[in-house]
Amino acid sequence: MIALCLALALQQPADSITLADALEQARRQRGTVASAAAGVAGARAAVRTAGTIPNPTIAYSHSDATPTNHFVVDQPLDWVFRRGSDRAAARAGVARALADSAGAITELAREVRVAFYRARAARLAEALVRDQASLADSVAAIAAARLRAGDVSQFEQEQAALEALRGRQTESGAREAARTAEADLARALGWHGSPPAAAGPLDVDLDRATADSVESETLPAVRAAIADSAAAAARARSAGLARIPLPTLQSGAEWGDDTQPGA
Repeated sequence: MIALCLALALQQPADSITLADALEQARRQRGTVASAAAGVAGARAAVRTAGTIPNPTIAYSHSDATPTNHFVVDQPLDWVFRRGSDRAAARAGVARALADSAGAITELAREVRVAFYRARAARLAEALVRDQASLADSVAAIAAARLRAGDVSQFEQEQAALEALRGRQTESGAREAARTAEADLARALGWHGSPPAAAGPLDVDLDRATADSVESETLPAVRAAIADSAAAAARARSAGLARIPLPTLQSGAEWGDDTQPGA
């Protein structure tokens, strides 16, 4: 009884998971989603940084010559023309981050789907090979009984026994392949504990839009390239506008002149 329970425990994984649950599990456990969200948040923060007006420069100095005290506030104006282009480049960076995020999520889903289908197919192949091995065992048992009855030769009986042994070896290989595929699925999901068994139908989401009906501009790689192009154009405009000389506003005060008390 104990041996039977151990055999059943080894053959039946503790958990099973459907494709929809596998995709949700991967989104929760894998760091891809968090990394993509962090990239988008960083790009949006860069937009606010690009629109920041620089603070003025404040300087104070003391000299022996009159007036002895000097206080100067210097406000550069070179950002006036470039601010719009810098913000446009930063907004293009957000578009690039969103495209990278979509690409990362799509790649994660593709990895999970491939691992799920492989695990599911390996499990079905194992079941098929197990049935074939059981059938070979039955044929070998019948051949042994017919040998004792004198209906077949010993060569035929040994051939049936060899086929049964080969079937068990094939079953062992299929079982190993199924366990390996389930381990790959667990890695793709970020699963903790014993690897889950892929379960459910294999035709999930097959009625979705095909590649021929998808607009090329919506693809993450194309969106990323468009965003890079827009960012480069905005940076080029900013560099061109930076060549325009702009004055610097200065304001300040001087005091400490003995010839003008209190001034």
